Amino acid sequence: MKKARVSAMMLILVSFSIVGVYAYDPPKGASLLGRIYGPWTMGGGLSLTEKGDNTWNFLLNPASTSEEELPILALSYTGIADTSAGGPQGWGSAAMAAFSLPKVYGVWNGSVRLFSAPSSMTSMPFGTFATIGGGFSKKISSGLSVGASAWLAMGGNGSFGWGLWSDIGIVEEFGDMGFLKSPRLGFAFSGIGKEFNYETPPIGMSPGSTASSGFPSAFSPSLGFSADLLNDYNLRIMANIDLRAPSFADLEGEIGLGISYRNMLNLRISAAESLYDIQKKTGRSLWPSITISGSIPLGSKDPQNKGVSAILPAFGFMPLYDSLNSFSIGAQIAWRQHDMSPPEVKLELPPSVGGPPVAYISPNDDSKQDKLEIPLSVKDEQGIVAGWLFKIEDRSSGKVVRTITEQSDLPDRIDSFSSIKKGFGYTKQNVPVPNILDWDGRDDEGNPVPDGTYIVSFHAWDDLGKTNANYDSCMNVVVDRSAPIVNAWVLGSEQLLQGFDVMIFSPDGDNSKDTISFRVQGSIEDNWKYEILNENNVAIRTMEIKARSAPRDFVWDGTDDRGKRVPDGYYRFRLSTMDPAGNTGYKIIGISDDKSDWIVVDTSRPAVKVVADKKAFSPKKEGEAGTAQISFELESLDNLVTWKEFIQDQNGKTVWTSSGDGSAPPPESFRFGGRDPSGEVLPDGQYRAGIEMKYRNGYSPLSYSESFILDATPPFATIVLDDIRAIFSPDGDGRRDTLAFSLSGSKEDTWKLSIFDEIGKPVYTREYREALPERFEWDGTDSTGRRVIDNKYTLEIESVDVAGNEFKVGFEPVVVDTRTPSAFFVLNREAFSPNDDGIADILGVKLKIDSIDGLLDWKLYVSSALNGSVNAEKTGRQIALLQGDGTNSPPTDFQFDGKGEGALLKEGTYRFELFLEYENGWKTTKLSPEFVIDITAPRAQISRSREFFNPRGETKQSQVIISQIGSREALWIGELRDNQGVLRCKWESKDSQPSEILWDGRTAEGALLPDGIYSYRLFCIDLAGNSFASEPILIGIDTVVKQSSLSADTMAISPNGDGIQDKMTLSISATAMESVQDWQLAILAGQERVMEWKGTGKVPQTIIWEGISLTRLPVPDGSYAAIFRAEYPNGDSTEASLGPLIVDRIAPQATVSLSRLIFSPNGDGINDTMRIEQDSVGKDRWQGSIFDLAGKAVC
Repeated sequence: MKKARVSAMMLILVSFSIVGVYAYDPPKGASLLGRIYGPWTMGGGLSLTEKGDNTWNFLLNPASTSEEELPILALSYTGIADTSAGGPQGWGSAAMAAFSLPKVYGVWNGSVRLFSAPSSMTSMPFGTFATIGGGFSKKISSGLSVGASAWLAMGGNGSFGWGLWSDIGIVEEFGDMGFLKSPRLGFAFSGIGKEFNYETPPIGMSPGSTASSGFPSAFSPSLGFSADLLNDYNLRIMANIDLRAPSFADLEGEIGLGISYRNMLNLRISAAESLYDIQKKTGRSLWPSITISGSIPLGSKDPQNKGVSAILPAFGFMPLYDSLNSFSIGAQIAWRQHDMSPPEVKLELPPSVGGPPVAYISPNDDSKQDKLEIPLSVKDEQGIVAGWLFKIEDRSSGKVVRTITEQSDLPDRIDSFSSIKKGFGYTKQNVPVPNILDWDGRDDEGNPVPDGTYIVSFHAWDDLGKTNANYDSCMNVVVDRSAPIVNAWVLGSEQLLQGFDVMIFSPDGDNSKDTISFRVQGSIEDNWKYEILNENNVAIRTMEIKARSAPRDFVWDGTDDRGKRVPDGYYRFRLSTMDPAGNTGYKIIGISDDKSDWIVVDTSRPAVKVVADKKAFSPKKEGEAGTAQISFELESLDNLVTWKEFIQDQNGKTVWTSSGDGSAPPPESFRFGGRDPSGEVLPDGQYRAGIEMKYRNGYSPLSYSESFILDATPPFATIVLDDIRAIFSPDGDGRRDTLAFSLSGSKEDTWKLSIFDEIGKPVYTREYREALPERFEWDGTDSTGRRVIDNKYTLEIESVDVAGNEFKVGFEPVVVDTRTPSAFFVLNREAFSPNDDGIADILGVKLKIDSIDGLLDWKLYVSSALNGSVNAEKTGRQIALLQGDGTNSPPTDFQFDGKGEGALLKEGTYRFELFLEYENGWKTTKLSPEFVIDITAPRAQISRSREFFNPRGETKQSQVIISQIGSREALWIGELRDNQGVLRCKWESKDSQPSEILWDGRTAEGALLPDGIYSYRLFCIDLAGNSFASEPILIGIDTVVKQSSLSADTMAISPNGDGIQDKMTLSISATAMESVQDWQLAILAGQERVMEWKGTGKVPQTIIWEGISLTRLPVPDGSYAAIFRAEYPNGDSTEASLGPLIVDRIAPQATVSLSRLIFSPNGDGINDTMRIEQDSVGKDRWQGSIFDLAGKAVC
């Protein structure tokens, strides 16, 4: 740094010595030359501290573009005008093109400038010259930027001129100073080299000057300061102040103010003055300069967009010297998108439940969760990942115990040669980012941190300083090196033996020692694992509890993880846990080599069987016949604890018992005599023998013999007929198909039921176990399911009990009769009319019956038929005619006079019903054919839908509907005849009312009948001879094509009462005008109906219209149309129109004037023509004529 300060002092001294050689006297406007090339420097002034998208500013301070992010091209044009009256100084121009090209190591800049002023522009006598140059800027620390540029200028004002120089600059950024935000200090030293001037220089500003010094001024230091007064999202207000000492011979000051709205619209104002201008009274304007600029985003906002991203237009105004003013427009074009976001960071954190994620580690070198590992990815699609920071903080004290970082940042400040070297050598590049962040539980000094909770944070930033802190305090990590506490033992049980017995159990489902229970203790952990291990140390049963708690007691039922019972043998129990930090704890039951503390599964079940040698016996019989031998088959008596032998009745009550323990084994057999301990005979019933045993492994077998019976009572039974007669007909007709008997008797092993025919041969046999059914119903079939023949039979039941007692009882006779006699009627006619007119007054009936043997009852009815049904259940009210029983038979024939219950029956359809009932249960009802009582003639009404129709016309007029309503009859006949009486069409309706007829004017063969009048009639004759004939109705066929026309004696009228064409006669012509049904004639004004005539019947041939409307008022003058329409009875219609019809009450008017009264049409070009001026009312027809003095028309 000392060397740098010495070098700077030497540069200043050299500059003073060089400047001393040259006299400072610039031409007018030289101090404003650096600001005139673009609109940005007008309102912004010669600011040395610009920042942002300001590629043009490296012209003023080559260090100002060091933080440029995007490639930018700036283009501008400036017009210089003399705004005084007449503008004697003329028009000048300035233009500029500049660019900035950011690279990872710095920013390149370049510019081409052109200035041109006429010789008359004495207030800026610079001639015409161009300047080209380039520069480089770089940020070498977090707050310091440096830059340098070189320039070459050449031009002429009648003589040649050139210049070659360089500029250097510095910009230093500071932290906020109170209300000043983002303050910046800038320094530039410009004009190091040969300043530009012509061989014949312009005059300077000093009075009497003949030659000016060069421009821009050589060896000129500048110092500037700027800060934000307000900076939020919507509004930014900034201010700047700059001082410049051109060639160390002048002092120029400048102040500026800027206002920006969301960086989209900007306003800059600046004002400057120099001591030299004041001293020399050069006429420099004191009015401030102004710049208005904005930003127009373009293209996609995708970070990968490499195209044009924005255009930044600007307009500037700057007053110059005397009457000169400058106006400038320009635009900057930016490529790519600004990097608005920090690097994208993704950490794969543990799952979170109701708070920040938590991870656990136990850094105890046991290779289980010894360190924290977090998968990581960091990327920045637009910028550079310049650094990252991984931080571990003690939650209890807030102290940072471990910091891991990687960064490629600029030096914080320049305070040594090494920092200068680092700053100038800095290149933007991505720092290495590991795939996994890990922490081994040690602090920055390498010492293990205490157990406890720590906070994890991760930050990453880019080369622009944008930091992603989304993972600040993102998770907790718990350091835990303490192992869980675990203990377990087997619980005792209420058994005869303790000690080793508690380790033995038999999971065989007998509810005795089926499980083994473990009492457990331990610390509160997140999961517990219970395991049953076999002799090969393989876990065959596992249970896990994944809830933060202390362990719970465990009961094992002897099954594996599949629910299957494990084999007998030795097993171990292991309880284990692992805390979230990976520390483990466990307790094993069953660790001794001799397996004395192991768990034993013993499901051995020695077979036990009890046998009685008889199924039944009678205790009243002598000897072994009156006893039962009870035997016990026992597989093993080892480990037997207790035993008990017993006899139980059918209710489970013990009636005899004997017991002992393992020291006295039970007897192998004994004889049971059916008596209780007091010697009394036990009641009849079922009994069984049994034995109950208990082994050391908890097995407690209980075994019974098969039941045996004590029985000293013989069987008994009764048979009762459930009917008044022992006769039935098993023919499947639903009446007396079966015969039922009520049975009762004692319960025995077997009852046998048999049915015998008259010769004693069994036709049906059935056996019943234990008891007879309460009811037996015989369906007349034998044992093979076939129906027996009609005959007399005997029913018999018998039984022999287990003691040999016999019993038999019977019932006879049982008669099977399946006859089904039938009957039928014969009527002499289908209908009759009992009206005493001598025609069909009586109905003759014949009745035939197959057999009257066994007839019990009969009845003869007459009933009205419903819906023509032949089913007896579908008849109306029955009226009894005759009845009897087996003593008097039904008549074989009789005459029916239509009366019932002494009165004549109503008209309608009837039938006879004969009811027959026989002893075998056969019942039948026979129905006669239906017959009709009818004394009423047929009736009907007919009508037509229209009198005339046109079969060739439209659908609605091409048919006629003949509507017919009448009584329901067997046959209706409709006839259509022509005017000669010839039958043309015929229709029939059978067994119905007369149906509606839709006639299309054609015969049954499809031929169209000719036009004319036809008559239609409806006829009917019923079965009783009653007849009906309707009155004829007339129907006309009219297929003539209808036409009409409309004409008028005049097409225009003037109904003004002058007697001339005051009215119009409309003539009507139409086909068959005398046959028209309806007609109308209307006068229309557009679509509006203004007059109308209408009527029915014959159409008038003429109608007179006098220009009157429907309201009887005169219609307005104008154009009208007439419409005529006629409707015919057959549906035809015709229409005619006429127009336009003119109503005009105003007479024609016209004026004529001549351009001259005398002309000479001799072709000499002088008054050869005369102009005739004419003006008339439109829409009239006019004719112009020229007459000579004799009145003859010549033209």
